Amino acid sequence: MKKFVNIYIMLFLIDGLISLVNTLTARIWGIQPLFIMQGIIAMMVFFLSMPLYILVGSMRAFPKRVVLPMVLFTAWAGLFFALPVPIFLGVGNTMLLLSIMQLCLGIVLIVFLRYSAGHIHWLYSCSDFDRILFQWKRFLGFAAANIFLIAPLLGVWLAVSLSLGVSHLSHGFIHLGLRGISTEARTYVYEDKEILLLPTVHIAQPAFYKRLVAPLPVASTVVIPEGVTDKQQLLKEPLDYSKVARRMGLEVQDNQIIVAQRKTALCDVDVSEFSPGTIDYLRACVKVGKYWSSGQRLMALQASTFAAEPNLDLLWQDLLDMRNQRVTACISECLPHYDTIVIPWGAAHMPGIQRTILGWGGTISERRRVPVWHWSGQEKGPDTGNDS
Repeated sequence: MKKFVNIYIMLFLIDGLISLVNTLTARIWGIQPLFIMQGIIAMMVFFLSMPLYILVGSMRAFPKRVVLPMVLFTAWAGLFFALPVPIFLGVGNTMLLLSIMQLCLGIVLIVFLRYSAGHIHWLYSCSDFDRILFQWKRFLGFAAANIFLIAPLLGVWLAVSLSLGVSHLSHGFIHLGLRGISTEARTYVYEDKEILLLPTVHIAQPAFYKRLVAPLPVASTVVIPEGVTDKQQLLKEPLDYSKVARRMGLEVQDNQIIVAQRKTALCDVDVSEFSPGTIDYLRACVKVGKYWSSGQRLMALQASTFAAEPNLDLLWQDLLDMRNQRVTACISECLPHYDTIVIPWGAAHMPGIQRTILGWGGTISERRRVPVWHWSGQEKGPDTGNDS
């Protein structure tokens, strides 16, 4: 037992040191010379943590003051990748922080062990394990605590981390709460004109679209609807979310509800302006939507998976950056002619469009929550158009 615990402690320290070296060399020279070694040692530390955690919880007098913090850190950093830290710091900075934390934690715990009462060694000795004893009652209590207390708390923690991540990455335009998912519509004032950003989703519960447009003015208002043209029919068929929506008991976004009795300005891009990789990706998405409710769904999903993978930078540039530039140019053109400009575009576009409006000198004057999906699957409460 002594050898097992001491080996774990040493591996924990070595893992932290190698991880720090790899992270620093990757940042400075772009290489990780000890990548394979780090992977092997990290896996050993992770898998050794599991039996050690059980031993700590089920054996009386087990020396856990040094082992337990290492085990808990390994679970946090390995199993859950230190959520929610990467959401705010990014993966690279998180890896650097974790390696520093692991090495420092290991050193502090070994120093603590060396200078604790009655200790003359830097690691555990045989005398530290003389009084350990397995106890069934302790084991059953430990198992019950993990099942009925730790597991629910982990679920809550992961849910909170997911909520923080979605809100942070979407710049607050999407929210995950206790009741469900909602978007945040925002009104901006610029040169005495109002610009309304309405983050939408392609499929949602029926009341979402009605709530989204309920307070919109009609007079001196122009709507810039989202939509990609395909004049050369490169996709063969349009993207169709109706089958997916029906299977989920939802409705497909209907732009007619949003633009009803309001003037429109069409300014989106054409498929022919996208890179070949992006067009292949969109074709795969069309196949998935077409065969979603049939027996060929799996075949379509496989086709989309093994289709020529687009360059992610180009995909982002085509589907987001290029289209954001087009819509902000259209907003600028509409400002002299209308008092209110409405942009009901996908939530992923909103941060980029907002950045441009704020860069012009616009300010946020109003925020409004609009429910997209309730976890119960049913609408709750009156149709007020607000879910704050």
